[in-house]
Amino acid sequence: MRGLLADPAQFRGRHAVARAFADFYRTQQAAFPPECRESDYEKRIRAAYPIHPEVFDRLHTNWSTLVKFQRTPDVLRLMAAVIHSLWEKRDHNPLILPGNVAIDDARVQSELTRYLSNNWVPVIEKDVDGPNSLPLKLDRDLPNLGRVSASRRVARAIYLGSAPTTDAAHTGSRTGASNSAARKAPAQGSRAQGRLRAH
Repeated sequence: MRGLLADPAQFRGRHAVARAFADFYRTQQAAFPPECRESDYEKRIRAAYPIHPEVFDRLHTNWSTLVKFQRTPDVLRLMAAVIHSLWEKRDHNPLILPGNVAIDDARVQSELTRYLSNNWVPVIEKDVDGPNSLPLKLDRDLPNLGRVSASRRVARAIYLGSAPTTDAAHTGSRTGASNSAARKAPAQGSRAQGRLRAH
């Protein structure tokens, strides 16, 4: 691990990705939560690379409220499943955002449902990330959305931000958290990546 992090090419990549996202958030201020344009946010992206800090925020804020969820070991196990799934799919996105968490992968889904009531699996299959789910249908029917899997990514982000908080609709801060995740979910598919290619 130390050798990987010390690789200069890896380090330059981390800085380029963090800068591209920070620039994108600053130029699109109306579309993203205020904290995204703060100077410290670029540092947070760099520190969490290759995972977007929003993923860790949701896991440590929302998921840690669950009695069975143990922060460090469960976050590590989930992220191992997420990274393995993305590696198998040859995903080349510059950061793992909430919308990149492949909930349609059985291993990832198992990690994201093991702490919840059993009724979540059919909800995922119908409303989040199943082969017959509504977001996937929308992405297929609407090419502009489907080109970047926008519906699917937003549904994944909302799930990650709200599934563990069944009272999210009644708690402003928790709803805000899922809204924050959803607003950041589609970002990496377009201009932030374009800026990376330009570097």
